[in-house]
Amino acid sequence: MKQDLFPQLNSKERYGLIAMLVLISFCFILSILLRNCNNNFDQQDSLVFQKEWNQLEQSDTGSYQKNRNINNANLFYFDPNALDSMDFVRLGLENKTIHYLINWRNKGKIFYKKEDFKALYTLSPETYLALEPFIQIENTKTNNHYKAYPSAPNNVNLNRCDAATLELLKGIGPVLAQKIIQYREVLGGFLTLEQLLEIYKFHDTTYNYLKEKIVINPQDVNIMELNHIDIERLSKHPYIGETMAKNILMYGKDIGGYRNISQLRQVPLMNDKKYRKIAPYFKIE
Repeated sequence: MKQDLFPQLNSKERYGLIAMLVLISFCFILSILLRNCNNNFDQQDSLVFQKEWNQLEQSDTGSYQKNRNINNANLFYFDPNALDSMDFVRLGLENKTIHYLINWRNKGKIFYKKEDFKALYTLSPETYLALEPFIQIENTKTNNHYKAYPSAPNNVNLNRCDAATLELLKGIGPVLAQKIIQYREVLGGFLTLEQLLEIYKFHDTTYNYLKEKIVINPQDVNIMELNHIDIERLSKHPYIGETMAKNILMYGKDIGGYRNISQLRQVPLMNDKKYRKIAPYFKIE
């Protein structure tokens, strides 16, 4: 027999009590759901805030990184029409900024007032403000030095000149000048002007211009003694490499030493093209 839970209540009152309990349960469940939703929204807001904060920090870090060199530099008074690339490095300018500046001057640019320096490509406003008090431009109307500056030197000895001299030539900035010097060192010296085109990203227009400005003296090339060269030096040559260097030394050992340069043709993996390129860099004493 089913026991009545509320014997003192009539049926109408029982239904009312049950409805009230259902309503209370619904409200309780709804409050839990709302609390969870709020927590989710708070987490999303927090993630959005954190993302924006990180972006702000990165932006600040980028600005700091960009101006760190200029802040740490020992600033001094300078004339942008006369300063060389190394002095611009001392001022804290970035390499790409120096590159554009030197190229700009080589094309005939003259800074007549401080504000002209502000227009330099890649120069940040913060860097300009730091340098502006130190810019001192001489009277360009009476000083003939600046009128003569854009004319590049002639008969530049490619195997003896330094990077600063190369930068005076049209189309050559600090980066390319350094690449030329480095390639000249590992090569042992340039035999022909065409070898410049072997340098990565060397433009044809620059090459054509240099034909009228550069001279090459083969006597300045560092010639290697074929029977007394070591594997380390030989393998660094851009035309040879480690594998060919080993073959050259092994074959020389097998024949008891090279008697003439033409014997290089018999070295394993050697072909006529490679032989013609490397033969001028060897001698036999």
